[in-house]
Amino acid sequence: MNAEELEKKWLNNTLSEDEKRQFNDLEDAEYKQFIVDASTRFKSSNFSRPTGFERFNKAYKTRGKSPENAISWKSVLRVAAMVILSLGIYYSIVFNPATTIETDIGEKRTVSLPDNSIVTLNAVSEIEFKADDWEEKRTLQLDGEAYFKVNKGSTFQVTTDEGTVKVLGTEFSVKARPGFFQVACFEGKVEVVHNYKNHVLIGGQTFKLSKNKYEEGHTSQKIPAWTKNMSIFDATPIHEVLAELKRQYQVEITHDIDATRLFSGAFVHDNLENALISIVEPMNLTYEFKASNLIEIHEKKD
Repeated sequence: MNAEELEKKWLNNTLSEDEKRQFNDLEDAEYKQFIVDASTRFKSSNFSRPTGFERFNKAYKTRGKSPENAISWKSVLRVAAMVILSLGIYYSIVFNPATTIETDIGEKRTVSLPDNSIVTLNAVSEIEFKADDWEEKRTLQLDGEAYFKVNKGSTFQVTTDEGTVKVLGTEFSVKARPGFFQVACFEGKVEVVHNYKNHVLIGGQTFKLSKNKYEEGHTSQKIPAWTKNMSIFDATPIHEVLAELKRQYQVEITHDIDATRLFSGAFVHDNLENALISIVEPMNLTYEFKASNLIEIHEKKD
């Protein structure tokens, strides 16, 4: 069995007695075992320089003085790096896990963050943050749509796949869906960062990015309409309107219409029939239930 196969079995602790003897004959076996033994003594609460490492470092500095104990230092450093990386990942996962909060179709949820800032999630949305690091780093990841009421303090940051929003204390909403990114500032000031470009919004201003084109606008709303069970759209492609309808109701929608047509209007979240009428009537469309949760939308025939 070659050295690489022995190393793999050693790392997995599956060496037979005969293979252990072969492994121990390898030139750097002693130092690999030293690193693994040291890692088992790792404690998350003790970050002082271990005395064992001092011995290792001394041995490293005096390498080459004993030809009979020649060491493959490239292998040692490779294994050391693997151990250090594994310990770092282990500590992050076990001792500082992320908190994840999510919503399902038709669900909204309001939660308090560690600093008592408030976040309300729209349907089919998710936030993730590290509670233990919150005082030093008020940062969370958003996938979906949420409304924030942020307490004053250190910088509060919302990161999404499309861009980042930074504030100190304010009220704002962020919508980050595939191919669509929108920020509305209701009070205070926010900074939107996208593709290394900064956009500062004050209360009443909005930022929208769709298909790599952005525009700034205004809103007269004091809070997002969806927190009151209504979705409002201004010159929004109909496919995005129908996607939002599916997030609020447990339905599937098929259509043969031009999905790029723009819709301006609103629909409610507590009555599917009323919501459908609010969408199709202004667009001169019609709908039909093919099953309890399957809807077809067509152009109206003259």
